[in-house]
Amino acid sequence: PMLHSVLRENMFYLVVVIVAASLVVIALWNSVQTVNSKMCEVFEHRDVADYVDSSKELAEISEIIAAMERER
Repeated sequence: PMLHSVLRENMFYLVVVIVAASLVVIALWNSVQTVNSKMCEVFEHRDVADYVDSSKELAEISEIIAAMERER
């Protein structure tokens, strides 16, 4: 009877530890997923054309090249 009592107590503590560890793992996983989604938002792919009007820069480069060719 005493051995059964000790085994039952140990099983109870084992179940409590497993449940607590599972809750910690779930909480950490949710935190990792939240950080991952925020990082994806911050570092999402953006086209260069959204920020730069390349036609103006190309026109300036063409003018510089034309001026250099005239000086030859």
